[in-house]
Amino acid sequence: EWPMAPEDETPASGGNPSGANPPAAPSFSCSDLKQKLVFDPKATLHYQVGDGVLNGCLEVENDGWIGFGVSAPGATSGGFMNGADAIIGVPGDAKPVQKYDLTFSPSLMPDAQQTLEDVDLVQDGDMMIMKFTKKLVEDGENSI
Repeated sequence: EWPMAPEDETPASGGNPSGANPPAAPSFSCSDLKQKLVFDPKATLHYQVGDGVLNGCLEVENDGWIGFGVSAPGATSGGFMNGADAIIGVPGDAKPVQKYDLTFSPSLMPDAQQTLEDVDLVQDGDMMIMKFTKKLVEDGENSI
């Protein structure tokens, strides 16, 4: 459940698998997404939920890695992400947007769990922008 009420914008779609191939250009843009969460003046998640997926675009004023995490059900971690699943974008990596398990320390999820689609990571001025499509429910992962 989101901590803030979303703001309306416009619709989106999803499409190209990341898998072993280089990331494909996303089939949606941030401005296409219907809702957004402004975490602070430097971080915004534009998103739309539908057809069993979350289309997301995380924009963060940063020139390094950025991420979006989903904590375990009922977790009250006091701000820590232990036990969370995360989508992390790392500039310069061969596969710059991937899923990580944050139990104890960040570790890359196995290839079989790298099911993100529509992935992209770009630097636009002061903003790092990470785009992705993630299934809401996946075996062995925290549900969104």
